[in-house]
Amino acid sequence: MLRIDKECMCPVCLDILKDPIILSCSHNLCYECAAQLITVLSLREKDSKVFSCPICRGCTFLTSLSPECLPKNLVLKNIIESWKTAQEPSSHILCQLCVENPKYATSECITCESTLCQDCSISHLSKPRFAHHKILHLSKVKQELCMEHHLEEDLFCMTDCVKCCMKCAQFSALHNGHVILTREDAKLRLANEILQTKEILPQIYSKITTTKEEIKHQFNELEEQQQKNTNELDEVCNQLNSKVEAIRNSTKTKICKSYETLKQNLFEKIVILEGVLKQAQELSNLSDDLSLYQKSKELATIDPQLIIGDKPEVLLQFKNQSALNNLLESLCILEMKTSEIVESNKLYYLSRGSKEYVCYDLENQRVATMSIRSADIIPRWSGFVLLPNGNILITGGKPSKESGAKLAAFYLNPETGDTMPAPNMINGHSSHICLLINNEVYVLSGKNEINQTLNHCEVLNLATQSWRSIASMTYGRTCASGVHIKNFIYVFGGYQNTVNNTIERYSIEVNNWQLLPTVLPDRLWQHGCYALDSSQILIFGGEGPSDEPHRMSYVYNTTTDEFYNSASIPLTSTWLFFWLHVTRKGHMLYSINKENYILKYNIVTNTWIPLAN
Repeated sequence: MLRIDKECMCPVCLDILKDPIILSCSHNLCYECAAQLITVLSLREKDSKVFSCPICRGCTFLTSLSPECLPKNLVLKNIIESWKTAQEPSSHILCQLCVENPKYATSECITCESTLCQDCSISHLSKPRFAHHKILHLSKVKQELCMEHHLEEDLFCMTDCVKCCMKCAQFSALHNGHVILTREDAKLRLANEILQTKEILPQIYSKITTTKEEIKHQFNELEEQQQKNTNELDEVCNQLNSKVEAIRNSTKTKICKSYETLKQNLFEKIVILEGVLKQAQELSNLSDDLSLYQKSKELATIDPQLIIGDKPEVLLQFKNQSALNNLLESLCILEMKTSEIVESNKLYYLSRGSKEYVCYDLENQRVATMSIRSADIIPRWSGFVLLPNGNILITGGKPSKESGAKLAAFYLNPETGDTMPAPNMINGHSSHICLLINNEVYVLSGKNEINQTLNHCEVLNLATQSWRSIASMTYGRTCASGVHIKNFIYVFGGYQNTVNNTIERYSIEVNNWQLLPTVLPDRLWQHGCYALDSSQILIFGGEGPSDEPHRMSYVYNTTTDEFYNSASIPLTSTWLFFWLHVTRKGHMLYSINKENYILKYNIVTNTWIPLAN
C-alpha cells in the first residue's frame, strides 16, 4: 500500500511533494525546492549546469539554470492531489442515521463506522447501548485510525512510545513482547512526562526557529565569503600578473642590451677585417716587390681565429621555474569545512570467518556479494577501517572464541578482491576499536594473544607503514565504540568484567587517557557511535548487560556533557553496530547487516528508517 505521507516526501523540505519534478536518477523534488537548489548552484558555480541529487548525488544535466528545464512528474502529482482530496473531510458526506432529509455529516462513529450529523451525534450517545461508542469529527478520523489496519489506535506501546491498534499489538512483529497499555492507562502512567513535554514544546519551537535563523545567517555569510574570497583571489592574481609583467619588461630590456653589446662587438670585428682585406687588395697592386714583401709579412702575423673568438651568445635561464610552479600551485589552498560529508558511496559488510564480503553502492542502490581471491580470510572478531584510497585495512581477530588474538593485518582491495600484507601489530588485538585519523589507523584495546582483555593501544602510520605504541587506556575493553572529534578520541562502554557505561577520552596531542565523570545512560557493548559534528556524537544500537537488544539512539554533547535526542530504532532483529560499517552521505547515515538489510538515519529529523534490500 502506497504511504503518500512517507514515500512521497521531498528530501529538501521534508514535506509532501508539491508540483514534483523528476531527476535523471528517478528521484523527485518539489518544484520550489529544485529552484532554490539551482539558485544555490548558480551562485556557487556560475557556469555549471550539472545538478546533484540531494538523495543519491546522481548528476542531472540542466539545459538552463531554471527548474523549468526539468520534467514534471504529472502522474505523481495527480496521485498526491487525489490523496489530499481524500484526506480532507467532504462537505457533501451525508448523515447515515437521518431517516428523512439527511443533513450533512460532521462526525463519524468509529465503533459502528457511521457518519453522523450534529443532532444524531448527540442522540447516538444518549442511548445506553451506544454510550460507550467513540465519535470523532470528520477532520480527525484519519488521524485516529491505524493506516495499516484502518482500526482505531486505542492502545499505546510503552516500549516504542507509539499509538497502535489492537491488530498491531497482537500480530505485528514490531510490538512483539512490548508493554502495551490502553490510551487512558498510558496517559496516567505518562502524566508527568506529558506535562514536561508540553512545557518544553515552546522551547523546542524556539530552538528550531533559532536554528533556522542561524542557518539563514550562515547562508548569507557564505555568499559574502564567496564574494570576498573571489575578490581576494582576483587581487592576488592581478598583483602577480603586474609583477610578472614588470619582470618580463625588465628582462626584455636586459636581453636587448646584452644582444646589442654582442652585436656591436661583432660589428667592430667585421670593420677590422674589412680594413685588413682592403690592405691585402692594395698589396696586389704594388709595383715595388720589396714593399710587397714587407707588407705581406705584416699581414701574415694576423690570425683571423683570434679575432673570431668564442661564439657569442646570451643564456636565458629559468633556474627556479619548477619551484615557482609548485609555489604558484600551492599559493591558493581551498579547504571546505562542513558537516555535510560524503564519506563513501560504498557500504561494506565483512563476513568474518570467511572470504566473503558485501558491497552496497549508494548511488546505484545495488548489492554485490564478492570474495577474497587470495588465501586470506576475514578473521572472526577482527577490526576493519576504510582507507582514503578505497582499500580496507583488516586487523587482528582470532580463529575461535577461546584462542588468542592475532598480530597480523592485511589490506583488501574491495573492487578486485585482491589482498596485500600489512605490517604486524605490536600486540594481538581482537574485538577492538579501529579508527582512521589523519592518515593513521588507531587500534584500541580488545583482547590480546593470550585471550585476555588488554588496554594496550597502537597506531599504524600509513605513510611509513610502521606501528607505534601510544598511552594505554584506563580500562581494557572489548566491543566498545570509539570516535574521533577535533583532537580527541572518545570511547564509550564495552565489556570489562561486565558490560559498563563509562566514557574515556584520549588527547592525541598530549598522549594520555582520561576517565570522564559522565557515564552513558545505559550499560552498552557492541554498539556504534558516530561524530555528527565537532561536538555531537550519536550513540546507537548494540546490547545491554543481559544481551538484550538496545534499539535506541541518543546524542552525546562533548561540550555540555548532556545526552538528548533519544530515538527508537524500528528493528525486530539485533544490530550489533560495533561490527558493521557506517558511512555518511549528506545528512544521512547508512549501515548494512549480514542479511543485506539497509538501515539509514536522518540526522535532520532524528529518525531511523529500515530499508529491506
